Amino acid sequence: MEPQSPDAGLASSYTISCPPGTYDEGVLHHTLATVFRQWQTSSPTANFLGERSFLADGQRGNYEWITYDEAGKIVTNIGSGLRSLGIAPGDRVAIMSKNRTEWMLADLACFCYGFISVPVYDSYFPTDCEYILQHSESRAVFVARENLDFINRVKATCSQLQYVILMDRRASDKEFAGGHHDLITHTMTEVAAIGAGQPLPDEAVTQDTMATFVYTSGTTGSPKGAMLTHRNMIYGVYGLGSRLSHVPFQDAHIGYLPLAHIFERVVELLVVSRAGAVGYSQGAHCCPSRPPRLTLGGAGLGAGQDVSKLVDDIRVLRPTMLPGVPRVFNKTYAALRAASMWAMCAAGGLEVGCGSFRVAAWDGAGRWGVQTESGFFLKRWAFNLAYRHKDRALDKGQETPRTDRLIFNKIRERFGGRIRLIFSGSAPLPPEVARYLRVVFGCPVVEGYALTETSSSAAVTSTDNVTYGNVGFALPGIEIKLMDLPEMGYLVQDTPPRGEICLRGPAVFQGYYKDPATTASVLRDGWVHSGDVGTYVMGNRLKIIDRVKNIFKLSQGEFVAADRVESIYSASPLVSQVMVHGERTMNGLVGLVVPNPDGVAHWCQTNGQDPALAQDRAAMARHAGLKEAIVKDLAARGAAAQLRRFEILQDILVLGQEFTTENHQMTPSFKLRREAIRRAYATELAQLCSSMRPGSSKVPEKPLFS
Repeated sequence: MEPQSPDAGLASSYTISCPPGTYDEGVLHHTLATVFRQWQTSSPTANFLGERSFLADGQRGNYEWITYDEAGKIVTNIGSGLRSLGIAPGDRVAIMSKNRTEWMLADLACFCYGFISVPVYDSYFPTDCEYILQHSESRAVFVARENLDFINRVKATCSQLQYVILMDRRASDKEFAGGHHDLITHTMTEVAAIGAGQPLPDEAVTQDTMATFVYTSGTTGSPKGAMLTHRNMIYGVYGLGSRLSHVPFQDAHIGYLPLAHIFERVVELLVVSRAGAVGYSQGAHCCPSRPPRLTLGGAGLGAGQDVSKLVDDIRVLRPTMLPGVPRVFNKTYAALRAASMWAMCAAGGLEVGCGSFRVAAWDGAGRWGVQTESGFFLKRWAFNLAYRHKDRALDKGQETPRTDRLIFNKIRERFGGRIRLIFSGSAPLPPEVARYLRVVFGCPVVEGYALTETSSSAAVTSTDNVTYGNVGFALPGIEIKLMDLPEMGYLVQDTPPRGEICLRGPAVFQGYYKDPATTASVLRDGWVHSGDVGTYVMGNRLKIIDRVKNIFKLSQGEFVAADRVESIYSASPLVSQVMVHGERTMNGLVGLVVPNPDGVAHWCQTNGQDPALAQDRAAMARHAGLKEAIVKDLAARGAAAQLRRFEILQDILVLGQEFTTENHQMTPSFKLRREAIRRAYATELAQLCSSMRPGSSKVPEKPLFS
């Protein structure tokens, strides 16, 4: 797979492709419907979809499963019921819920009966959710109880919406439905009962049949409905699967990232294509006895996601693959670094190592703690020694059974003990985070790059990769082309070539629904213009280096790539989130920083500070000593990464709350809404930036507090 020369006659572009022949050609005649139905027939008793049971004391028990055959019968009944209600092939059917069994059943019913499914993030702005229902002209919506009030507020403005169908597999939902039929037209059970009375065969969908409209969140403007056919999605699913061919999906996948996002949806459909099981996290939906609780918000795990519950779900389910986004893995990395892993090894007071190597368990508030300061430093020294030994051994292709048995296997057991692959998507993962996870979990860390518009298929690293900081090779059927961006100084004649990433192939979408102007601006001659800037490293490995929109110029004429700088700073254990800011009138950068409570807890312990500080975000925002520590750490990381002097933060504002979807400062796909953040902190930013404008005192050669 050698990179091609610049396109003949197009000196402003440079193309690289994956060679043909890496697909199972037979599967490319399938649709999403036939892929599912084949396993219903050939693996009818295999576990398919599961959720944890509710115990009498309010806690959660083991996973309870429905099989492929049971799911297939429900899908038939739901699809037949919708047809009996007058929903026709090609009609849009919306799904608004956090991840749960009914979400996938409704999606599969759409695929099998020719309806176009329309996922709706429950963490979108209310106006965006209303817009999606209106714009898609959805005739029915499957909705969770916690989203029912919203649907009833907006349904009067959604002229096509006829049916509000309540998800009700849980006993509490059935009880609720009994007294609230004025809020819904049907329950899901009732629709299935209608279909069971007159079951219909699947619709004769083809690969060219429209499968779904996926509305992209975007950082500005209204959501755009990407139109994806069965062919698009099939190529996305099997393209990804071809790079992950050795992973035994037949075990189980933990479904916690939002299904409304194309990444999680394609991963789960890949599991379906291998007759695997999907267990949904209890943190991905609400407790039936109380309203949603925000723990990490839209910061990576989805609104209402409780990280302590997710860890417990992983322990019980014992999945074989752990997918995530950099926001999740950065937080995991920071938490593990802050605790030097020993607290995680010693949940329940387990002795590790020897003598006084004893630490406290998970405290129920999302943090790990150690019992004594002296013990902490001894354990940290031992862990770091083991880490360095294993890191060197892995680079040489050597195994470390003794080190694994003494330390790292205990960590793996906290995550079920069966994780064979960690897969990161959505945004670049800092190389040090990838390497750390590889050593600690003892499994490949695979990183991918894709778009909603390419059915979550573009480039993925190989499972034997140990060189991080890139997103690997083009997937089968995908062509990747770099095109000149002279206004940003990126040219394909550079060594190595650099430019805007453009993608072409059978996974590429059909355009944006009812938006020909935007379609024409993004999809040109079959090429999707991504808005991302890339280069090739080590031959034909793609590396994301910038974003067309997230670049700004400082007063001295220097350009700053915000995403690249933020990815370096976000690896700090003291930092949960960071946004850098600069303007044409400034000759340096400032940052808005959300502290990481786990890292702050460690800092308090090692610096003689009150440990209560780590549990009070408002206090963290006011603490001058913590601000100084963060600035110093960020400056050191910037220097180590060889950032230019003007890219080193000169000052920061420590924030008392995270960027989330709830405060409208992050998209559901975990991207910063920069303009919304700037508006929210306009006064504070003006004060931070004032010293770096013309006429003010000179920007220091080194950052503050250094």
